[in-house]
Amino acid sequence: MDIQMKPITTKFIPEKSYHQSILEAAHQSLDPFLKISEVERITSKSKSAINRDVADKTFPAPYLIGKRAIAWRASHIAQWMDELETTVSMEG
Repeated sequence: MDIQMKPITTKFIPEKSYHQSILEAAHQSLDPFLKISEVERITSKSKSAINRDVADKTFPAPYLIGKRAIAWRASHIAQWMDELETTVSMEG
């Protein structure tokens, strides 16, 4: 049995960032749940800041997905991010 090996050519295809993947999934029919660590990473907010903002009703409330587990819908986080106001002036 004679096996011929073909050379493998690879192209550099930049991977989507984790953040982009989550936001794309949220805008599609798939709306995954995000655990607190993922919400922290996506929003750059600490766990205590997220909890404070949920209590102040300025951040989406999580869902109870188990006896002691909570998570957020990706679409709710994406919507919250889309609704943020720019507060820093980029003018010189």
